[in-house]
Amino acid sequence: MRTALLVGKAVYSYKMATSTISQKGQITIPKDLRERLGLTVGTMIEFSSENGRLVATKVVQENPFARWVGRGSLPMSTDEYLKITRDGHSS
Repeated sequence: MRTALLVGKAVYSYKMATSTISQKGQITIPKDLRERLGLTVGTMIEFSSENGRLVATKVVQENPFARWVGRGSLPMSTDEYLKITRDGHSS
């Protein structure tokens, strides 16, 4: 299926990717789309509908520790802290 896209006064034509729903309700996302969107095995997809269209959105898992990186400080170096926690005393 070819679709026309109007941008300003220019009209662009592109081939739209299609897939058929299986008996189990599964679809195959075309390889070029998977690669372009970084969809790999195990990637979670969220489905919704907007104005009669199926919308699939890649779920981006947030690293729960990312917001804490660089926020804390110790009154000593990391090596000193590790020595105390491992050996039970400082030098």
